[in-house]
Formats: sequence, C-alpha cells, structure tokens
Amino acid sequence: ADEERSYANHINDTLDGDVDCGHQLPIDTANMQAMYDAIAEGLVIPKLINAVINDEKLHIDRRALNKKKKLHPIQKVENHNLAINTCVNIGIRIVNIGAMDCSMTSTSSTAQSCTGC
Repeated sequence: ADEERSYANHINDTLDGDVDCGHQLPIDTANMQAMYDAIAEGLVIPKLINAVINDEKLHIDRRALNKKKKLHPIQKVENHNLAINTCVNIGIRIVNIGAMDCSMTSTSSTAQSCTGC
C-alpha cells in the first residue's frame, strides 16, 4: 500500500498540468483503485514514459496517442501497445504483459505489473 501511494504521488507530481490526462489527475492516494483506473484509461503510462526519457527520438509521438476524455476500449489498448513497444525499444524487458492486462481496472497482480513499465 505504501508503494502504491508513492507511485500515485509520483504520477501526480510528474504529470501535473498535463493537458491530455489532466482530467484523471490528481490521483486520490487514499483510494488506490483510482490509480489503477487512471492507468487502465491508457494515457498515464505513455505520458510517464515520455516524461522520463531524455531522448526525444524515443518518445511516444503525442499525435499517435488517443487522447479523448472517454476512450473506446480499442483506443485504450492502442495506447497501451504504444507504451509497451516503447519500453521494449528502450531496453526494458517486458515478459508476459500485454495491452489487455494494462487495461484491467483492478488491483490484481497483472494490473500492478503494468505500472512498472
């Protein structure tokens, strides 16, 4: 629970003022389900990846992301696929995690794995 709160605080601090996922922030650190719900929406992880990668050539192109406030499930999966592929391209080893896993809105271990990308 402490790790989840720390991660939610990190998301809030890193993405503060982001125009694309600002409607999902700040994440309520008293309700960790809110963090998993925000991640499942498909914009938080790609935005975090871009925030921590210094080389803009490796960034996820903002134009490629689906950014509407209410995304269709397929659009969420597309965003998660972009995030996973970017992780692989920068050398992060992704094992047995797919976009559908990241789209889950539960605190299951599979959904938690997607927060580590």
